[in-house]
Amino acid sequence: TDVNANGTITVNCTIAAPFDVALDGGGSGDINNRTLTNAENATFGYQLYTEANNTTVWGDGTDGNTVSGTGPSETLTVYGKTTSGPTAAGVYTDSVTVTVTY
Repeated sequence: TDVNANGTITVNCTIAAPFDVALDGGGSGDINNRTLTNAENATFGYQLYTEANNTTVWGDGTDGNTVSGTGPSETLTVYGKTTSGPTAAGVYTDSVTVTVTY
């Protein structure tokens, strides 16, 4: 079954300037095919979204949407959902790069 989770990104700026936040595809390099990987290289899919109903993929603006905000400080919620299940037990991770453009 799919599992939902969320986290936050806090953007701090010295002025109230508009910004865009982009998320890359993580270790898979593919925004449309994000994967979690364990120590034995087993994987399963997940996706990151801009809202709780999991319809708009948070990406880099080319694939998926970016999220906009205005400083000086704003906390944005990232909504995650698995798209498949693991085939092996273990701790699964991925690293996603956050890019803030002012």
